[in-house]
Amino acid sequence: MREIIQQDQPFHRQTMTKEEAKAFFSDRDQEWKVELVEGLEDQSPTVYQIGEFSDLCRGPHVLRPGKSRRSSC
Repeated sequence: MREIIQQDQPFHRQTMTKEEAKAFFSDRDQEWKVELVEGLEDQSPTVYQIGEFSDLCRGPHVLRPGKSRRSSC
């Protein structure tokens, strides 16, 4: 995560059907996220990606992770 933040790459948001999201996470061996998708009432879950990291999330997010850093951290 620190490396991703330092690179300050933009987040990419993708809306999927539940079936697409289940396949997406199943292909990445993230079966617990498949279970989360199955339990969603929302028929169009969103996946946020940054670099190699992908997550199921409602969002919204800051445009880039570097923008969320505080100078006091």
